[in-house]
Amino acid sequence: MERHQSTHIITRYIVTAVLLFLSVSANAQTDWKLQKSGQGLKVYTKSRTGSAVKSIRVEIDFDVPIEKVLDVIMDVASFPLWIYQCKEATLVKRINQDQLIYHHVTQAPWPVADRDQYSKFIVTHHSGYVTVHSEILSGFPLYKDCVRLQESHANWTLTSLDKQHTKGVYTLSFDPAGNIPAWLINLFITEGPYRSFTNMKKRLGSN
Repeated sequence: MERHQSTHIITRYIVTAVLLFLSVSANAQTDWKLQKSGQGLKVYTKSRTGSAVKSIRVEIDFDVPIEKVLDVIMDVASFPLWIYQCKEATLVKRINQDQLIYHHVTQAPWPVADRDQYSKFIVTHHSGYVTVHSEILSGFPLYKDCVRLQESHANWTLTSLDKQHTKGVYTLSFDPAGNIPAWLINLFITEGPYRSFTNMKKRLGSN
């Protein structure tokens, strides 16, 4: 009898734990609010703890193989051709096939100063998908008339659906630094990613 009660208690505990996990996961997913969609893109934002600037999530459908998408992401010289307001992009050092350091200047509207960053791309290959992590690097000399970004966390997850279709998920959390009102940044925070990835799809010849 005691063994039966013990088994029953353990079962109830496991069920409760699973339900709690599912509840937390569901709430985490619904934190993202859809702001804009179209052209095979969905742009989401959500508030984040400790910052007035919202985080960004973009879901993208590509009609090209995963290798082609990755090639564009790693082609630093092409950034000004598709990334919204990218004024300059320079490859600083290619460490190996899956890691590089680059410098990126974002043009800001007058009278706001341009922003720049030195970052490192790290590509990790998994079974059926690839991740690309971009992290800010410090220790580089300040760049002309720019405010240096101190915080930026960007991640790509590229999943191969088949030989000609790729699913992309991009997330970004950042601090623009300097004296820019967060409410002003949040007004335009969906426009930049939407334009950038629309341009990217065109560059890839993806519908």
